[in-house]
Amino acid sequence: MKTSQDTISYLNCIRGLVNDSLEFSKAKEIVNLTAKLAPVSASLNVKQAAIDIYFTLLKVKTERVFNISLLRLKRFDRDCFDSLRVNNFTNLLDSNTTNLKEYIKFLGFIGNKTTGSKIKELLYSSERKFSNSELWSIYLSLARLGDTDAIDFLASRVSKLQLNSRLVEAVYPDLVYTRQKKLYDLMIDAIYSDELLCDSPNPDSDKMVICGYRIIEILAPNIKEFPIKTFPSGDLDVENYPEALKQARDWFVQNRSNYKIVKEKY
Repeated sequence: MKTSQDTISYLNCIRGLVNDSLEFSKAKEIVNLTAKLAPVSASLNVKQAAIDIYFTLLKVKTERVFNISLLRLKRFDRDCFDSLRVNNFTNLLDSNTTNLKEYIKFLGFIGNKTTGSKIKELLYSSERKFSNSELWSIYLSLARLGDTDAIDFLASRVSKLQLNSRLVEAVYPDLVYTRQKKLYDLMIDAIYSDELLCDSPNPDSDKMVICGYRIIEILAPNIKEFPIKTFPSGDLDVENYPEALKQARDWFVQNRSNYKIVKEKY
């Protein structure tokens, strides 16, 4: 029977196969095999050995290899990344980093104060002209790391936007990523609106609906002990949506000051 140490030794051998000229097809095989050997139920040491493989693959700097590796890294809990690994990932960041806007957000998830300083250094000292989406990701990442200026900037920008489907579908998931109460409170405020401002989830209907239903779907998996659950599809696990909306509103009235955000996940 294979032990954790056997698996780690095997993963270390796999890491030795990674080189700068690795083709995408081979990289994909390595990623899939690594994921199979280090499932969610694996020990911490096994998961960290897998993380080391994905880290090595990031350095190949081929965009497709970079992206599939980064996608796998986002699936680990935050506590799988010790300070040494966080520093290694932080040191990969520069103005030429592949898929900068996604990598910056990954660093916001795993990072520490040193990471925040590195991101700010890149923002203020780099000669690179960042796109709007890259700048947005930088502020999201800094907010995730607890930077109050970034949190205030995002709150100011979002509070000026009209509540509608675009805001709920495109912007609110970014606020969820930050795991910051000030930004979650903006979304919670919006569930009390009874205006019909969002598109119906039924593609055959042109009727507008209350945005609160979709907002609850976004918030429910990310707030601890929230009374309403969701299916893997993201839909609310309820039979009556109006009753679920009332239940959510009542729950936040009682728990607004002390609700806890799930922070372990990306």
